[in-house]
Amino acid sequence: MEAVSVVRCQGYHPATVEKGVLEAIRFLGGWDKFVRRGDKVLVKPNLLTGAPPEKGVTTHPSLVRAVVLQIKEAGGIPMIGDSPMLSSSLIRAAEKAGIKEVADHCGARLVEFDESIEVDNPYEGTFRRFEIAKQVFDFDVIVNLPKLKTHSQMLLTLAVKNLFGCVVGRKKVQWHFKAGTDRLYFARMLVELYRTIEPQLTIVDGIVAMEGNGPQSGSLRKLGLILAGRECVALDMVITHLLGLESLLLPTTFVAREMGFAPIDIGKIKILGEELNKVAVDDFQFPSYSTMAWNIPHWLQRRLKRYLTPLPSVELSKCTLCRRCLEACPTGAVSESNSKVVINYDKCITCFCCQEACPDGSIQLRGRWLMRLMS
Repeated sequence: MEAVSVVRCQGYHPATVEKGVLEAIRFLGGWDKFVRRGDKVLVKPNLLTGAPPEKGVTTHPSLVRAVVLQIKEAGGIPMIGDSPMLSSSLIRAAEKAGIKEVADHCGARLVEFDESIEVDNPYEGTFRRFEIAKQVFDFDVIVNLPKLKTHSQMLLTLAVKNLFGCVVGRKKVQWHFKAGTDRLYFARMLVELYRTIEPQLTIVDGIVAMEGNGPQSGSLRKLGLILAGRECVALDMVITHLLGLESLLLPTTFVAREMGFAPIDIGKIKILGEELNKVAVDDFQFPSYSTMAWNIPHWLQRRLKRYLTPLPSVELSKCTLCRRCLEACPTGAVSESNSKVVINYDKCITCFCCQEACPDGSIQLRGRWLMRLMS
């Protein structure tokens, strides 16, 4: 039976987070179960972009600090690595997010994911091989540190989704182009990528989550939780349950269930620490229209997909013309005209890369006529 630990942590004071992480890992058997003396350990936070910690976009540096220090205490050699979206430098992003300061203080090297290698999928699946950052395979242990946030395409970005950061830079955009409007195809890729990488441990930053228009421009919501486990799908199922959402509404969990390796239900997961009903979250705000299509029979979804997928829309009053959305779009649907950002919906594949890249919250989701009738 898969086990997930759930502990309370009411803030980001370093001592409070250290205690919370230690307790979460103690429920799983302690650090000795994951790290041996001399192990090289990759600490993989969510470092989507260079945003300050108070924005809630990235894994908080206090959590990264606690994990790095405890790995060192267990005898491991921690290093921090990720590939921020687009062409952002890891060093610059980490500096803005407060993670470089942690790395310098704790003596943990920052590892830029800048070279890809082809890796065979060890399981039978849709994808025979993946291009993954070469540096990922230089480590004995991978510790995955997602930030609990909403995500307009995937509903939430949690344990499984965070490993997409092991794909180098703009190769992420290529995957969005391949998937097009089919988010189940994209979810299947994420699940098979996770199984190819297989982190030994995942610790989720749920102390302050992001709801609404995530993963970069949503609203912050204090949950006061740290969650940990070996198995990413089980962790994601526990989190969706805590947020009051049917687990199969998360596309990656839906795909993992189809593939036959997700727990049948939450009752098949051993919960350690807090009782779920005592830390459940009321009225968590998911992205606009994000779950609407999932309430319709699957055969009908395929027929109505075009009308049940929202469109990105630019709020010109918020736009600063940073042009990150133009760089992020895999199809060239986003352009600049007369000093304004415009979207060509004939080219748009509704991957929402533009919305994910926007630091100003100026790209929102707009429901089509059928969605507005149903809402």
